[in-house]
Amino acid sequence: MISLLRAPTTLLRALGRALTLLWIGSLSSMAVAEPLAGQLWEPADLQMTIGRLDGEGADVFGRVRTIEVDASGNVYVLDQQTSGIHVFDRDGGHVSSYRRSGQGPRELVAIRGADLDSEGLLHVADGGNGRISTFKLYGDSLAFRAVTTLRFAPEDVCTLGGRRYVLHQPGPPGEPTISEIDGDGQILRSFGGPEEPQEARQRRELGRTPHLLNYGYITCDESTQTIVKFNWLVPVVRAFSPEGQGLWETTLKDYIPWQIALVRHNRLCCSYRPDPAGSHSGRSVGTDGAGHVFLGLQVDVPGGEYKRHELVVLDASSGQVIERHGTAGVVGSLRDRIMFTYAEEPFPQVRVFGTR
Repeated sequence: MISLLRAPTTLLRALGRALTLLWIGSLSSMAVAEPLAGQLWEPADLQMTIGRLDGEGADVFGRVRTIEVDASGNVYVLDQQTSGIHVFDRDGGHVSSYRRSGQGPRELVAIRGADLDSEGLLHVADGGNGRISTFKLYGDSLAFRAVTTLRFAPEDVCTLGGRRYVLHQPGPPGEPTISEIDGDGQILRSFGGPEEPQEARQRRELGRTPHLLNYGYITCDESTQTIVKFNWLVPVVRAFSPEGQGLWETTLKDYIPWQIALVRHNRLCCSYRPDPAGSHSGRSVGTDGAGHVFLGLQVDVPGGEYKRHELVVLDASSGQVIERHGTAGVVGSLRDRIMFTYAEEPFPQVRVFGTR
């Protein structure tokens, strides 16, 4: 199959593009959030696709975990399954890759999240090795720069004014989930307590053990100097100051949570399954550099052939929902009126859209 599509030149490509846009249109009609006030990021034309079903190239992905885009338009695709980092230019051409899977020096095991700072450094949360590794693109070569070893397993990382904030993987009940770290990995401050189920009985039972409710994502917004946390299975978005003070909290409307059952023999203590009507889960959080926070949602339906996805845009200063749209994949980045998404179906790939 063709890996990089710039413009439909065959009937098959044209049909695929039409079906994608039709899918987006049908999803947009499902938007059920608060009344829209902005329409800043409504997806429009499909501009490029990166990814193919099989082969040996850098555009054959295992499982895309996140996307970062730098000031030059280079797209960084982080593959959790292969522990690979792949860079493509604004036209979809392959620039460089970094693939070293393992527990040794300069190796990665489980990429959980990443962030590009203002200096062009890529900070990667390596959950398997319990460290943050940094990389930088020099011309057509992605080079390893440094590693910071942590006392905990990182779930995500973001940078704000030269300071690094790391989201913990679930720990003991009540333990803060976000920490600012120094260059040696020492914790300077911690904040942001864990989320809990709403049901009192489940709160009592699940609170004894770490569980999937407290896996998630963070992003740092330079324009408002905030750190925003969004969990995987909880419809709550929370913002903090660089010092850890709570600024605002937003609960998403029309969010169907996963069904939770207590399973005592499971080391995570719980069993999760989607509601028959389709359950939401958080898949990404980021900023557009213009005072907005975006959330990438996925809707899972038991036995469903394809997953659905949505984009929610919030005001970074207040947490107010501005708009909500259906999308063809998880939104990984918004930049210069361009939307970068990734999806697992029909095979792992990155899709780039213009916006209205």
